[in-house]
Amino acid sequence: MKRLARIAMFIALFAVVGNLPAFAAFNETKFESLMQNCVKYLFVLEEDLPNGMSKELAYEGFEKTSAELQKYVSGLATRKELASARKTADNFIKKAGHEAVTLANVGKMALKMIAQREKFLEIHGE
Repeated sequence: MKRLARIAMFIALFAVVGNLPAFAAFNETKFESLMQNCVKYLFVLEEDLPNGMSKELAYEGFEKTSAELQKYVSGLATRKELASARKTADNFIKKAGHEAVTLANVGKMALKMIAQREKFLEIHGE
């Protein structure tokens, strides 16, 4: 009976931990994915090439994805996490290809978010 109770508690613990915010620690893949989603919509807004997505839909998508990126950055709580995010954003800017300008714009946007978060943490403590 005690063993069954322990197993149930163990499962409950995993359920609670599994439902914690995804932003509990910096995840480079997640952060880069959020930036890439912003690029997808911003590219449509910056270019005049029709690719099946209207400007209105692209604007709504960009607003949503940039809000998700801001939420992610707002969840970073330590200088180490912010430094990792800054490094990832800097590397994102350095990517090449036909979307290089758009990548740089999103990377710079992320860097501004990171700088704002750093200022917030300095004022309110880490």
